[in-house]
Amino acid sequence: MKIGILGGTFNPIHNGHVDIAYKIYDDLKLDKVLFMVNKVPPHKDSSYILSSDIRMNMVNMAIKDYEDFYVEDYELNKEGVSYTYESLEYLNSVYPKSDLFFIIGSDSFVDFYKWRNIESIFKSASIVVYLREDYHKNKIKKLKDQYKDLYNARIEIIECDIIHISSTSIRDMVKEGYDISSLVNEDVCNYIIKNHLYMR
Repeated sequence: MKIGILGGTFNPIHNGHVDIAYKIYDDLKLDKVLFMVNKVPPHKDSSYILSSDIRMNMVNMAIKDYEDFYVEDYELNKEGVSYTYESLEYLNSVYPKSDLFFIIGSDSFVDFYKWRNIESIFKSASIVVYLREDYHKNKIKKLKDQYKDLYNARIEIIECDIIHISSTSIRDMVKEGYDISSLVNEDVCNYIIKNHLYMR
């Protein structure tokens, strides 16, 4: 079985997340994609992140029409900071005969050397890098070659048209009273409005 993993705080999840997941699911002929919701990401200020339950509810709403998309709550149930290498080790224990494909944006991959225990990450999964910006392309290809030489890393580079939105911009738009209905799933949009999320 080929399993994709897309991690994030999903605060909130938006159409770009789902579009990227589906593109990679389709291109690589994956059997399923796990949306791994972070609880305490090590590289972000957690003070503005909504509760795990609220974010997981929104992810479930956003992926409900995709039968091979699932929410993975391992990091939500884990104590302390979420490190990717630990999550991948856990998933390999749950799916011992499967191939894992960890999905990451090119902007994050440029800083991959800063991540905890990247050697373990490369052993646990293939890395699928989706290009956010064309100017990353040459740098990503060089990094791919370097990591292959150093760690025998398996890295796929996916080029696709990506909706240029971010969770940060959506939160700002909600706070300022702008319409976000074209940027997030309809149920997610209604949920945010009904529960007055991100309005302060």
